[in-house]
Amino acid sequence: MYRGVTFWLPYAANINDFLIDTNVAITATGGTIGTVTASIGNAFNTTTYANVASMNAATGRNTVALTGAQLLAQNSTTGDITVSPVQASSQYAGLVSQVVVTLTIPYTAGTGTTLPVITAGTFTFAVRYTQTDYNIGNATTYPYGNFD
Repeated sequence: MYRGVTFWLPYAANINDFLIDTNVAITATGGTIGTVTASIGNAFNTTTYANVASMNAATGRNTVALTGAQLLAQNSTTGDITVSPVQASSQYAGLVSQVVVTLTIPYTAGTGTTLPVITAGTFTFAVRYTQTDYNIGNATTYPYGNFD
């Protein structure tokens, strides 16, 4: 079973970190829930940016594992979506990056082939990022962006 959440960040944002908390561990009746994992990427069920190996062992903040490639990918998010109408004059106007957190919830069915009924389980997801300012050095935005 999959569940998830999508964040929209400015194009070329720098991801600082992910905060993924298990507030209430997942429990079920009529079956068994396996180890819940999280994949964090720019599409459904990918690990472009990070992954979490185990989320339901206990409540609290989860450890986000990062590889070198994932850290590099976090330095500048991709332009995944074009927003219309474009409301800014920057060369990157209209582009946003999506960050998708996908939860994989494995289960074994109870009696017969019925799915287990999830009776509890809540998570909190947050992404902290730094937004690039393309107006820095642009004389037309003085006094806000002219740092020449």
